[in-house]
Amino acid sequence: MKRLSKSKIENYIFNSVNLLLMLLIMFITLYPFWNTVAVSFNSAADTTRGGISFWPRVFTLQNYRAVFTSGTIIHFAITSWSAACSTPVGRNSISFCS
Repeated sequence: MKRLSKSKIENYIFNSVNLLLMLLIMFITLYPFWNTVAVSFNSAADTTRGGISFWPRVFTLQNYRAVFTSGTIIHFAITSWSAACSTPVGRNSISFCS
């Protein structure tokens, strides 16, 4: 039977701990985004009930119908476009002044 050297064992432990930490950081980083998507597909009444869920408990597209039929989505699109265009312009203006 082959014996593992100390450096191989240390390498294996380091890689295992590193993988677990990276998976934990990935979950902590991505969970809020996933929760937002799950809540957006959940019914409003069930969402106000509270509780943390990984999947929508009562699946509905009513929230998206309300957003796209109310006409207010265009205001958010204009604001997002304005922010996306003004950020590089402002950054370049500041860099030219200094």
